Amino acid sequence: MATSELMEKCRAQISQPNLLLVEGEDDKRFFSALVRQLELQRIQIIPLNGRNNLGGTLQLIRGESSVRFDLETLGIIVDADKNASARFQSVRDTLIRVGWEAPQQPGVWTEGGRPRTGVFVLPDCSEQGELEDLCIRAVAEHEKAALECVDQYLDCLRKKNVQLSSKLGKVKLQVFLASRQKPGLRLGEAAEASEIRLDSEAFEKVRSFLLEIR
Repeated sequence: MATSELMEKCRAQISQPNLLLVEGEDDKRFFSALVRQLELQRIQIIPLNGRNNLGGTLQLIRGESSVRFDLETLGIIVDADKNASARFQSVRDTLIRVGWEAPQQPGVWTEGGRPRTGVFVLPDCSEQGELEDLCIRAVAEHEKAALECVDQYLDCLRKKNVQLSSKLGKVKLQVFLASRQKPGLRLGEAAEASEIRLDSEAFEKVRSFLLEIR
């Protein structure tokens, strides 16, 4: 697709003054549910469909002057994976390279400039992991017995020399969701169906981040 076509697509898709960029479609459904639960208004959530698309997406938004001047806040939520500090620095560098002010640390918003920008690194802006790790913490608050069974199941697999994924949060969450009355829900669907309770204390930090959008 030509650059002009991408710009037109970007312009057509942006309809709110507050943008939240997330990694994928599942993240979009999850955070859409959380935004609704918080009763926040005028927020549009855009999936990057791959972390490597962050720079290009920001350039498209930045390059469209009508979007740039109307934009009030720009939030970016990404997974830490193996290193939260490195992931934040990568996103921060990208914001600066594109020409926007960037926050000094994760989980906070810039002040004064427009748009205000903020970066939240999942699960909690300090530890390694991803959205699923945060969700499994929420599950542990309300479904402790079920999670104990999940752990026992995984221990059984290890004893049978079954090699498990290194992404244990994702594994645990999928096993837990498979045990629900409607098995097979994806993460975003589970949030919409309240199988992952969005009022959990585990989400307090990311809730506070979102509530700063104004």
